[in-house]
Amino acid sequence: MAESLVQSDWIVFQTTLRYPFITSDNPGFCMDENDRVYNLNFNEWMGFAFPLTPEYFLLIVNQTGSQKNNDNKLIHYRRAEQELVSILNRASFSVSYKRGLSNDKNTLLQVWQETEAIRTASNNDSNKN
Repeated sequence: MAESLVQSDWIVFQTTLRYPFITSDNPGFCMDENDRVYNLNFNEWMGFAFPLTPEYFLLIVNQTGSQKNNDNKLIHYRRAEQELVSILNRASFSVSYKRGLSNDKNTLLQVWQETEAIRTASNNDSNKN
């Protein structure tokens, strides 16, 4: 996801209520160019992500070393397909302290199950080494 966003500074993703964005008790997070999620990390290339509503999600791309004028930012609007919504929702859930929040119980349950499956697989891989 990250590599295709390097050219843009501010992106607002829009989805439908059929695939809503979730948030948490710790709503913002950072993602690096390898789609690793951090609570906050502004060292190198980094995108700061923040769910705005169930339909809208903001991504601010930090381009370290860029000579761009920081006074005038363009906002790009893009449709978020279900796969991107899932990626952003799992990232939102992964930085939560205690609670994920959604206007749709089934979406929240699905994100929790996906996140737990990834954590379990990751733990199994690290135990093998």
